[in-house]
Amino acid sequence: MIEKPILLDVPERIETERLELRAVTSGSGARTNAAVVASINEIAKYMPWANPTPSVNDTEEWCRGAHASFIKREHFQYHFFLKSTDTFVGSVGLFNIHWDVPKGEIGYWLHTDHSGKGFMTEAVRALVAMCFETLKFERLEIRCESGNERSAKVAQRCRFTLEATLRNYARATDGSLRDDLLYSLLPIDLS
Repeated sequence: MIEKPILLDVPERIETERLELRAVTSGSGARTNAAVVASINEIAKYMPWANPTPSVNDTEEWCRGAHASFIKREHFQYHFFLKSTDTFVGSVGLFNIHWDVPKGEIGYWLHTDHSGKGFMTEAVRALVAMCFETLKFERLEIRCESGNERSAKVAQRCRFTLEATLRNYARATDGSLRDDLLYSLLPIDLS
């Protein structure tokens, strides 16, 4: 159990072989929104926050909130870029954190121009490593709509185990009820 998470040293940058994950900061709304707009046909299928398409101001407001949540150790959102560039590739974050376990849920989305290259798997693996090694988490989860095969494949490639299909768990972006897949990963699973 972590009593004062606000005192934890959490990296604001994480590097992988091809990527640099950077904590979301104020002022990144325009670039983030451009990636969302360019990828809206894919994102809007599964992400309620993308319906309707957010404005630049909406996205900047979200980025500022994500920055504040990072500082308060409530939610850790990273945008990731091709290493040594400012080429936006996607976003990955840790939310629904329960410090008493400790555990959290990973969510992500990818700029359409960079799909099919293994970048999301690489970013999720980096976040998983940070959670288990730095934060000493005991459980991570990924939840995705049952029809979101690409998201499910990322969870599987990162060695998450499908624990359940949550029937009629939430509303899909079209308003219908959807089933969600619940994946989990424990530190022992990577041994």
